[in-house]
Amino acid sequence: MSESNNTPTVHRLIGALNHGSGSSNRAMAQLSGRPKSQKHFDPHAYRAVVWLLVAIAAVTVWFAAPTGGEASDWSGDMTVAEFSKTANDKSTEGAPQQQVVNGWFVADTIPILSEQVSALHTSLNSGRIPGLMLVFGLGYCADVVGRSLASASQRQRFKGSSVATGREPAEGSSAVSDGTATQ
Repeated sequence: MSESNNTPTVHRLIGALNHGSGSSNRAMAQLSGRPKSQKHFDPHAYRAVVWLLVAIAAVTVWFAAPTGGEASDWSGDMTVAEFSKTANDKSTEGAPQQQVVNGWFVADTIPILSEQVSALHTSLNSGRIPGLMLVFGLGYCADVVGRSLASASQRQRFKGSSVATGREPAEGSSAVSDGTATQ
C-alpha cells in the first residue's frame, strides 16, 4: 500500500485517540473493518425479571408463614359437643336440668373457641404482612435501580454517538437509539 492510501486512516486513528480512550476502541473497530458489538442494557427485560422474582418471593413468604389451623380441625370437636348436648337435652325434664346441659355444652365448646382464637392470632401475627412488605419494598428498590441503569445506559449511548462522530449534535436535534442525531 502506498503512503497516500494510509493517510486518511492514520488521521482517523489519531483523531479518535485525541477524543478519549473510549473512542480508540471504536476507531480500532473501524480500522479492522468490523463494527464492535455493544451490549445494551434492556430495562424491560430487567424489570420483568425483577418482578417475576418478587412474585415468586411473595408466594414463598405467604405459604411459608405458619397457619393457625383449618376449620376442619375444629368441626369434628364441635360436632361431638353438639351431639352430646342433643343427647343430654332429650333426658332433661325442666329448666334447671336444661341450664346444667347448656353449661356442659358451653364447657365443651370453650376449648374449641379458644383454639380458634389462638389460631386466628397466630395467623395474624405470623409475619406474613411484614414479610410481604419487605419483599415488595426490595422489589421496588430493584426496579428503581433498573430505571437508573437504563437512564445511564441511554446517556452513555448518547455520549458515545457524539464522540463517535467527533462532534456534538446540532442544536435542536435529539439522539435516537441507533446513535445518530436527527433534526
